[in-house]
Amino acid sequence: MRLNTFLTAFVLLFTGTHTCAQSKKDPPLIISRNFRPLPFQYLRIMEKIQHPLILLPATQISVIQKAGKLENDKAISQKVFYITLAELKKCIPDSIIPLFAPLDSIRQVIIDNSIYNMHRLINSIKQAKKYAVPDSFVRLFDTAKVQYVFCTCNGGFIRNRENLVNSEFSGEVVEFMTGFGWKPLESSTLTCCFIIDLKKKNIIYFERDVWKNRDPSDVRFIHLQLSAIIDHYFM
Repeated sequence: MRLNTFLTAFVLLFTGTHTCAQSKKDPPLIISRNFRPLPFQYLRIMEKIQHPLILLPATQISVIQKAGKLENDKAISQKVFYITLAELKKCIPDSIIPLFAPLDSIRQVIIDNSIYNMHRLINSIKQAKKYAVPDSFVRLFDTAKVQYVFCTCNGGFIRNRENLVNSEFSGEVVEFMTGFGWKPLESSTLTCCFIIDLKKKNIIYFERDVWKNRDPSDVRFIHLQLSAIIDHYFM
């Protein structure tokens, strides 16, 4: 639920489309514009972490269909997951000795939702500085014998061709009638990385990068976003 909330709110920032999500267990969820994922950087300490546990990237990419409906695309999301994981391994500098978390599908769902929820709640330097990492997240690593974990999340959307054409036509009609129109974004990509101190239960580094009109599944943009964020901290 939290993961879907993050993605829907992220798309709202760029599309202006109001959507509702409903399941058999949950009441209808009305998404507002309260969450606007802003790019920013926060650093608590200057000392660089030498042995972080690198968590698997939390990734979900959506497609906006003809009727404006937002749908998770599992194939694209999986593609972005493996690209991001490969780029993570390339971008970590040789001076750092990272530990990579093993793949555990059940455990990963819990971690992914926790990462997205933390990401959604942090939208400024002040919030990053004051944020207290939940005990439920810390307990996930009781047996890992590590103090620091490196988290990565990817979000993004792509419009299908029919939706893009319809949105452009609507903008042209409005412009003709009122003098004001719009050009819809074809896509957008978001990458966020942060380091958590499990012992002190706080965030020691946080950076988020948001690009408009960039394909979130393009390895070039994934590499550029990840390498820039990682270099800002480790280099």
